[in-house]
Amino acid sequence: MSKDSQRYAEKSLREMGVNIRLGQVVEDYLDYKVLLADGSVIHSTTLIWTAGVTAMTFAGLKQEDYGKGKRLFVDPYNRLYRYGNIYAIGDTCISNADPGFPDGRPQLAQVAMQQ
Repeated sequence: MSKDSQRYAEKSLREMGVNIRLGQVVEDYLDYKVLLADGSVIHSTTLIWTAGVTAMTFAGLKQEDYGKGKRLFVDPYNRLYRYGNIYAIGDTCISNADPGFPDGRPQLAQVAMQQ
């Protein structure tokens, strides 16, 4: 999401009464309590837990094969640069071949389905 979209979504959720806590590490959810790494507790019967998307790394590939979010750099045909026989799609790859998306397309199901 763009920064403007992030701000709009957060503002809209807060206006609806949603409590948002960013940058928190959840250690456990037990007996209707969210236990945070800093020792604080949130009492709740409902928990929606989200996190950023970071791809897996693969043995045998070099660190320079990866970009932001550990996404593999691919060409317009989803082949890894420097390899002709390895392909990656969806959240595991990033391509800067499209000038409209110099940092790669968003990590969404629709993008993976099109790939």
